[in-house]
Amino acid sequence: MLSQGAKLSQRHLRDGGGKIINNPSAKKHDVKVRDVMKKVFDDIQGKYPCRKFELKTVIPQLSISSHINPTYSPSNSKASIRPDGGVLFMDGIPILSTEAKKQGTNSDRKKDGKVKQAMGNAIERAHKNYNELKNLQNPYLFTSYLLFGYGCDFAPGSSIVDRLSAMTYYDSFNTLHIKDEIIESTIGEIKLTERRKKASVFLQEEPFEEKFIYDKSMEAIEIVLSLIQ
Repeated sequence: MLSQGAKLSQRHLRDGGGKIINNPSAKKHDVKVRDVMKKVFDDIQGKYPCRKFELKTVIPQLSISSHINPTYSPSNSKASIRPDGGVLFMDGIPILSTEAKKQGTNSDRKKDGKVKQAMGNAIERAHKNYNELKNLQNPYLFTSYLLFGYGCDFAPGSSIVDRLSAMTYYDSFNTLHIKDEIIESTIGEIKLTERRKKASVFLQEEPFEEKFIYDKSMEAIEIVLSLIQ
């Protein structure tokens, strides 16, 4: 009897599903956001020469969990996140993280006469990194995680779009949500204060231009700086 992993591999070979994760178009999109972040790093460093900036590609889970539970120990000491564009730090403060995800190949498969396949899991990986970044920024009143998603799965009416709504707390897409939203409510006689740390999710079917990613990244940084200076 085949294991679950073997069955999944078999399906990927049959349907081409494994190509979703590392197809050339998706890789190109990842490189684009990485290149943009390098330019953002250079330009923001020139604009604020008295600040110390670092662009890190790998963030260990231990450095994230220390803000939430200092006694936590991961099962794997090498557990980490690797956002596509990395994480930009200023004076040790994580001020920006960017991701680029292509979701969907069915438009290409249709052109090639292939059968439609189930929608992929690129956005599930984005969810994981968003949650970790949100925890990394827990000590601050901002959440500067920007996701740029493109592909046929983001066409109007797609259920994939709805899967991203939780990241924005069901707020709008294609909008910067940097400053945390403070919500006060009452349950019975208990008054609660909730802080909503929203992702900024940009979606369209066509790939994003580098200038758009750059402009939104710089705009997000300026909002962050206005909150911590």
